[in-house]
Amino acid sequence: DVDSRVRKDAASALTDLGWQPRSEQEKAWHLVSMQSWDEVSLLGTAAFEPLMFALSHRDTAVTYSSPPDASDITPALGKLRDPRAIRYLMDNLEKPSEWYEAEKGLKRGGALAVGPLVESLSTHKRCFIKTGILVELGEPSVMPLIAAMDSGDDIVRYWAAKALRRLDDQRARPVLVKALDTENGYVLTETSWTLKKLGWSPSTPAETAAYLVGTNKPEEAGKLGSVAVN
Repeated sequence: DVDSRVRKDAASALTDLGWQPRSEQEKAWHLVSMQSWDEVSLLGTAAFEPLMFALSHRDTAVTYSSPPDASDITPALGKLRDPRAIRYLMDNLEKPSEWYEAEKGLKRGGALAVGPLVESLSTHKRCFIKTGILVELGEPSVMPLIAAMDSGDDIVRYWAAKALRRLDDQRARPVLVKALDTENGYVLTETSWTLKKLGWSPSTPAETAAYLVGTNKPEEAGKLGSVAVN
């Protein structure tokens, strides 16, 4: 039924009668009807369609009851680790009225969410939110962000460098050193400060000059002469 109150009453009645679901799919529908979002999220892909149904038929009984309410449904999708759920959350991340709940869901999406998040940096939208999610996801984000530093898109490189600073992983050093050779001041600044946090020290005059400029020490860089100019 599209009315969540009817669904919940029916599910409660089945529970009182001692009814047991015969499949993961029936269990998922029953838990969704009971609004047991945390439990249903543990069922994985079997819960995707029931959760999407609940999202599509939200009504006042769900939206304005507390707890649980509709804001619990979207985060539960992330826990499913289902590519369909990740796509749905990524689409919602771009919507002004939906991004906050989508963010919570993607933070629960694990490594499955990393690729789409890094790839979507190229849209130049909500990059602050996306990199925040990537940082919270932790280690699975490191290598995709390192790869993003080789992008021809300076905005992508800027946000990747910023995220890598927060992740504080030494594997990022080589690609960051390479990124010092850039004409984009924003990329240079983020790259330099990330290398500083990683405890890196320049080994050539060119690296030193770029690093000093990037860490806001242009006067010291100027003392290097033609190397700094180049």
